[in-house]
Amino acid sequence: MSEITIEILRSVSDADTEQIAALVSQLTTKEVVPSRFSEVARSTDATLFAARREGRIVGVLVLALYPTLTGRKAWIEDVVVDSAERGTGIGRALVEKAVSEASARGAATIDLTSNPSRKAAHRLYRACGFTERATTPFRLKR
Repeated sequence: MSEITIEILRSVSDADTEQIAALVSQLTTKEVVPSRFSEVARSTDATLFAARREGRIVGVLVLALYPTLTGRKAWIEDVVVDSAERGTGIGRALVEKAVSEASARGAATIDLTSNPSRKAAHRLYRACGFTERATTPFRLKR
């Protein structure tokens, strides 16, 4: 199997958009809005990581960083690896790269949430040093 490279996307080509859309559709049943991909790539508050194999995007992750009164924090979102590539270390490489970036940018903590049904993802996050928190998440949808 060929090598995986992890890169930060600052812009998104048409081919990238198509590949990311295919990945995001594996993550959610919500409508995929490709214009968001470029918005995230250009953002100063978020970093879009892409895992590539032979030039093709096979995994993505978004890292958001923000200041709070108690320190700089980071949040990992939208972690998805192509179903045909799962279990090959791509998710771990993406998470480790995001953790490294968050640390380099001064994040005191890095949080994420994961659907309870995603057992393999939970194993990955634990293997990367994440622990479950005793907290209750709340959400306001608009």
